[in-house]
Amino acid sequence: MKKRISFEKLIHKMIFDRARGKQKKKLLALLNRGYKIERANGFEGIEIRRGRVWRCITVSGRDLSPSQF
Repeated sequence: MKKRISFEKLIHKMIFDRARGKQKKKLLALLNRGYKIERANGFEGIEIRRGRVWRCITVSGRDLSPSQF
């Protein structure tokens, strides 16, 4: 269990480090509000979620709901 948690933290750190500009600012703001990184796709964006609420931050920094993604 502990290895899984440290692996997730490592992956999340790598995703956060690769984000640039507006995307990084929005990602940091949402992570501070309790969202967790779920998926990252370099061409589309980063998907995050808190409970049942999903958001996507595109490469350009736009914050979209999954229905718009």
